[in-house]
Amino acid sequence: MEIDTELVIAGHPAADWRVLIIEDSPTFQVLLRSILDEQGFQVQVAENGSGGLQAVSGWHPDLVLLDLGLPDIDGMELCEQIRSESDAFVVMLTGRDDDETRFSGLAIGADSYIAKPVEARELLLGIEVLLRRSKPRGGLPDIVLLGGLCLDRPAGLVSVDGDQIHLTKIELQLLERLAAGSGETVTRAQLMTCLWGPNWVGDDHVISVHVANLRKKIDPDGSGRITTVRGVGYRLLSR
Repeated sequence: MEIDTELVIAGHPAADWRVLIIEDSPTFQVLLRSILDEQGFQVQVAENGSGGLQAVSGWHPDLVLLDLGLPDIDGMELCEQIRSESDAFVVMLTGRDDDETRFSGLAIGADSYIAKPVEARELLLGIEVLLRRSKPRGGLPDIVLLGGLCLDRPAGLVSVDGDQIHLTKIELQLLERLAAGSGETVTRAQLMTCLWGPNWVGDDHVISVHVANLRKKIDPDGSGRITTVRGVGYRLLSR
């Protein structure tokens, strides 16, 4: 299999992107690192959860490949800890290829999921799709005010009734795309295209998971800031 060695993502060469591998298996460490090194990514490897957390806080990766079967920290718990202190993309790697594991990981803040054994093209495509994501275009001003919701787009900051909240990159993109809809319904297909591009193929249930996470954060009192249009999509209201 021949792989492009001049990989450019979102206008930046692979050498500009930092990828952290948190994996305890030496075999998978070597496999993943060789795939990424061939493309020119900056790569660090941590063989356990505690080492991974140190690398996240000290090295500030753009993307984390996270094995769920670590010896010292449960992978799901580690994902939550990473998400609490970093906005790096998190891709779960696991041999447990079942819906419950995948949706549980997405619910706690993971951005994507790849089942082992890992195939090089699938891994690289998944990384490219995440790193290439750009902010939605739709004439949005830099500062968006919707009732008590404030979105500072250049800074990537969101506050609700004056209290700043932390959104993952996916949640921030969802919020911007919904805001760009100006109160109109944004379809699930439009949201998937915004997040993963027009050629992405996957279960649209992941949209439900991410929207549910976003709704909990920006609508804590349940007053209906994000409404579901059954069978179609979602609408963001100013209340």
